[in-house]
Amino acid sequence: MLAVSGLVASAADSTKTNPKCYSKPVSCGLCTFLLAIGLLTMPATARCGTIFVTNAELTGTVGKYTTSGATVNPALISGLNGPLGIAVSGGNLFVSSFSTNRIGEYTTSGATVNLALISGLNGPLGLAVSGEDLFVANFNGGVPGGGTIGKYTTSGATVNPALISGLTHPDFLAVAVPDASSSWTLLLLGLMATLGLRVMLRQPA
Repeated sequence: MLAVSGLVASAADSTKTNPKCYSKPVSCGLCTFLLAIGLLTMPATARCGTIFVTNAELTGTVGKYTTSGATVNPALISGLNGPLGIAVSGGNLFVSSFSTNRIGEYTTSGATVNLALISGLNGPLGLAVSGEDLFVANFNGGVPGGGTIGKYTTSGATVNPALISGLTHPDFLAVAVPDASSSWTLLLLGLMATLGLRVMLRQPA
């Protein structure tokens, strides 16, 4: 299993030598225009994505690589027992341990936050994060119709352990969210209009 984070800068990107890493990842036309004229700036951090990979067999590790193929740390997290599913949320990693039936939380730098953020599962496999929600695919012994998708918070609280039930061998999952670029464009237009109105009101008659 692997997960990709577009917000985490790896050490291999810090020299800013890869132009693909530093192109401005902006989708709305207004944002591009504001960037071009200097009214909007992007953080001065590497924008190359980072790939996190679970290695379940033999090693029990999570490796870290850049999206350009460079190795950052092949054993960023080690000592795991059957790590399979993985998801990234901000600066945190969530890793499912199939053998211990739990979800562990770590930082993207490899530090342990909570080895058993969520426990008592039955063969957790795929993970997906959407906002503050963490979704888990439960194998449940491979019993036909016994598989589930559970919903939890990223803080470890149970929302619904069987949000979706009646599945057979659910392995992986993905969550689709609406594109927010249009909302950001409207927000920026509103801010510019407000600022422009204030400037006009302050001008002497």
